[in-house]
Amino acid sequence: MSGEWIETKIEDIVTSISMGPFGSDIKSSNFVNDGVPIIRGGNLVDGKFHDEDFVYLTEEKADSLKNSNAFPEDIVFTHRGTLGQVGLIPHNSKYPRYVVSQSQMRITCDKTKAEPKFVFYFFLSPIGQNGLLSNTSTTGVPAISRPLSSLKKVIIPLPPLPVQKKIAAILSSLDDKIELNTRMNNVLEEIARALFCRWFVEFEFPNAEGKPYKSAGGKMVESEMGMVPEGWDIRPVVDFCDKIETGGTPKRNVKTYWEEGTIPWFKTGELIDAPLLSSAEQITPLGLKESNCKFWEPKTILIALYAAPTVGHMGILEITGTSNQACAALVTKKEYGYLFLYYSLYLARDNLQSISVGSAQQNLNVSIIKNYKILAPASSLAREFSDTIEKYYSMIVVNQKEKLMLREIRDTLLPKLMNGEIKV
Repeated sequence: MSGEWIETKIEDIVTSISMGPFGSDIKSSNFVNDGVPIIRGGNLVDGKFHDEDFVYLTEEKADSLKNSNAFPEDIVFTHRGTLGQVGLIPHNSKYPRYVVSQSQMRITCDKTKAEPKFVFYFFLSPIGQNGLLSNTSTTGVPAISRPLSSLKKVIIPLPPLPVQKKIAAILSSLDDKIELNTRMNNVLEEIARALFCRWFVEFEFPNAEGKPYKSAGGKMVESEMGMVPEGWDIRPVVDFCDKIETGGTPKRNVKTYWEEGTIPWFKTGELIDAPLLSSAEQITPLGLKESNCKFWEPKTILIALYAAPTVGHMGILEITGTSNQACAALVTKKEYGYLFLYYSLYLARDNLQSISVGSAQQNLNVSIIKNYKILAPASSLAREFSDTIEKYYSMIVVNQKEKLMLREIRDTLLPKLMNGEIKV
């Protein structure tokens, strides 16, 4: 560590530190439709402050919980439940103040000593997480023992304030670009879904003259799904696929499957309705011969079969991959195009979830997927749709790859910048 860096306690670089209110101080009867938002665990996910999906308190109730109020540039931590969560309320937040929940605590940095973004990134780093969770109790609900005392005593390596600002700027610029790519992909997804609805829900696909079919007087006929264009029918998903099958789990005791792997192995929680480019666990091609797993080529659609909330979630493989037995793989016939089938099922996800079976939890199975009926246009029209939105989907894939690269760069730089190994 550089000689200009010092080690100090968190309590020495803050102007305020406090817990959320006692459980008896906030009840569901206190919630209102608008007012001062309560920050909960769902607002602190993946090292980001999510400024949405709140419950609210009245201004008067928030005033009575003054010590639990939080403001822009405060840092919020979870001390009970999902431990390790950290969020920085942005300076341009949607609300002028918040109230932290019973499971959280917050600090206000002394800006003459510490840059809030630097302190925030410190707590995202391995050394910061270790300090934050050093007094964790796992008996019952996971919790930090004596949370305020533990947080105050965390040691933070602190460079001069100008260096803190430079480090924070580097890391936040990477996060800003990651967020920009996320927003771009959301817009591109909306365009693709809107075009699908235009063609296959509103039936305004281009006719032979390039005009919207239904508006131009295209003939509609009765079907079990209502009025549809003449020549269309209702067919099971299996008719659109060359193959539908589930994955499997390779032997856990064969280390080469997991430690020296090159083929990503997906689980239901990793199907996030986006291109599937990587996975937390990997296996080797040897698994194809010696286990029950199967390998699928890019453009295969994966669907989560088991357990809310992931049941019905989907993704499209962009690499050769495999999955566990809780996922179904759909290999689309080329004459229809994988994007037509993907969006047909994506927009039917609520229906799929509603017909899932199981007394304890929602489950789909291969039989349900195979026999689920969707509208079937001419294969040439389905293929034309897939080809039309391929350019949007390709941009989504490029943006997603860049996000993964930027995250890797950020996660590599983070500990090195935080301990002074890399100078700025």
